[in-house]
Amino acid sequence: MTDAIQAERMPAVVRAGRFIMTMEVAFSLVGLAIMIGTAAFAFSGPFVLLFLYTAVITALMGWLLSR
Repeated sequence: MTDAIQAERMPAVVRAGRFIMTMEVAFSLVGLAIMIGTAAFAFSGPFVLLFLYTAVITALMGWLLSR
């Protein structure tokens, strides 16, 4: 039989940080959705840079959250 390994519970500060990061990723995804809708009306060079910056930051936060 295999025995279940008991893992330590995360400290409260780490759990709070993970929750805050989850909320940041969620709001970033909402912001990206709004930016995609706005891009249909106002397409310009600075807007593309802002969109790329937001997309990269959201992807990095999601990657960090999954680790």
